[in-house]
Amino acid sequence: MLRTESGFFISADGRFVTTAHAIEGGVNAVAKTADGGIYDVSGILRASKELDLAVLQAEVKPTKLLRFLDLNKNDNPPVGVGVVVIGSALAGNEGNARQMTIAAQASDRLEITGATPGSSVGSPVVTENGEVVGVVTATGEKTTAHSTAALESFLSRVPTDVRPRWPATAEGTATPKPTPKPRIVYAPAPAFPPGASLPGASGTGRFRLTFDPN
Repeated sequence: MLRTESGFFISADGRFVTTAHAIEGGVNAVAKTADGGIYDVSGILRASKELDLAVLQAEVKPTKLLRFLDLNKNDNPPVGVGVVVIGSALAGNEGNARQMTIAAQASDRLEITGATPGSSVGSPVVTENGEVVGVVTATGEKTTAHSTAALESFLSRVPTDVRPRWPATAEGTATPKPTPKPRIVYAPAPAFPPGASLPGASGTGRFRLTFDPN
């Protein structure tokens, strides 16, 4: 099954944020950027179904300059401040950047005026300074987002020595059983004409050929 979702890079070494439902059941992925770059995804670093957030690791060559977004380190922007929701370039016109306004806020959540398409879930909410202040989690007539504070709290729980991985697709692989060699069984035993076993003699008879797995 193929699935396309939105996300954004948060570091030069290839870490990026998306939604947890985007990777549910996944065993591999690629990340594609607006400039045409394509990156294999090594795996998941952390995911939370409750928050619907996930951070993944993409494979980036040391010589590759990867553009990423800085997270806002200050308090949430006040109500009335203009922000931009940057959608996925793969979503066509739906992915166009949308200028919106903060309508309400809490420590872990933002409400934004204006409707956004479903493809915007997982997109960053960015200020005029280019800093991320939220991640879109719900769309429709009212757009909601996790605040950067909630995202930072989520990212702080990623162990420093964690290795990216995809969930195992199976508990284990069963040891294959050896295939028995077929054995010819004559049933009933053929009745050869008298003298058929004599050297130089020939004859005909009837028999049924079956394969006995034992």
